Amino acid sequence: MTGVHELQFWEDKVRWARDKRDVSLAKVEPKLQGIPETLPLSSQGLPKAILSAREIEITEKYHITELLLLLRERRISVEEVTRAFLRRAALAQTAGIGSDIGGSIRCPAAHVGIYGFKPTAKRIGTTGHRAMMVGRETIAGCPGPMSVDCEGLEIFMKVALSAKPWRLDPSLTVKEWTPYTFKHPPKVAIQWWDGVVQPHPPITRALREVAEACRKAGMTVIDWNCEALDHRKGWDILSALYWPDGGKEMIDLIEGAGEPILPLTKFILHEQSTVKELTQHELWKLCAQRDEYRAAYARAWMDTGKEDGIEVDIIICPPSFGAATPHEQSRYWGYTAHWNLLDYPGVVFPVTKVDPIKDIKDVSYVPKNDQDRFVYEMYSPEKFENAPVSLQLIGKRQNDEKVLSALAEIERAIGRE
Repeated sequence: MTGVHELQFWEDKVRWARDKRDVSLAKVEPKLQGIPETLPLSSQGLPKAILSAREIEITEKYHITELLLLLRERRISVEEVTRAFLRRAALAQTAGIGSDIGGSIRCPAAHVGIYGFKPTAKRIGTTGHRAMMVGRETIAGCPGPMSVDCEGLEIFMKVALSAKPWRLDPSLTVKEWTPYTFKHPPKVAIQWWDGVVQPHPPITRALREVAEACRKAGMTVIDWNCEALDHRKGWDILSALYWPDGGKEMIDLIEGAGEPILPLTKFILHEQSTVKELTQHELWKLCAQRDEYRAAYARAWMDTGKEDGIEVDIIICPPSFGAATPHEQSRYWGYTAHWNLLDYPGVVFPVTKVDPIKDIKDVSYVPKNDQDRFVYEMYSPEKFENAPVSLQLIGKRQNDEKVLSALAEIERAIGRE
């Protein structure tokens, strides 16, 4: 196969990548049969239509720890498990690791109803990754796991950090994975909205249901006031820090390849008033604003312990304003990106699905701004029917283990074992 660097036009490079993918997928045995030429609006039913009953059992029935036990006891073979997951992976073309600088682990995971974890930056190494603006220190992305169950997230983190990656990458935090155990029911704060964009009704319903389950489980539940914390200001700082060169390097790469700039790329670069090529002094000033904002948020978190002496353990919030959007309409990701600005760890988990009967549109709602209006007008319960609805847990910086422990507590509260 011709090397990609030998190709001149971007269309040929795309074709090269797709051909390489198809050659790889064709090696999976037995070969996948019965995939429709035109995929349905929701592909969640495809596994049961394509995979065998045994493959569905192996890939869906067991938690990871259960599957490992079955393998150790030789009640199921390594080859059978490997082939089942290879066939499922070939059908889905999923990445089981992702990277997240604004929600690129959490949003996809939330929208397909699985679990996704963004650790604190510098817990997991990025050595060998290719990216634009190498050396940029304004906002740090980080790798993290995606999994069909919550146990898989912690197993990944344990394995990844047991290798002591900081020995090869001295920029990483020297910190082994130490599981956290709650000595009392967690104190949780509910972020009903971020003060910028109102979530769609299914997200608000999911928040109500989980908040009530937490109360019944003995947890203290309070509200998290984002309006006072000015998430709009956070978005303005963040969007500028993403592109300290005004997006020049990325645009040069795209134009150099002759590739068209996609609508959402135009949106983040050309429709954000703060995005521009910064001078060194402007960059210093913006980084100082970032650090001041982080300090103000830390004080607000600490203040949650003023009345009872107990600070909030986690924030429960939306991972997005709604379920997965139609193509090119995901024009606001402040619900995930805000936590990248603060460098707080976050995990998403499935809760429910869109129900047209329960999730009716509030026709009396008056949007607060243009972004809110765009999101509000997008929603109709019929458009999103049966789409997965997820929520997000957020913890303070370097509290990664605590976030995953809190997830286990929340899972038990909503009736999952």
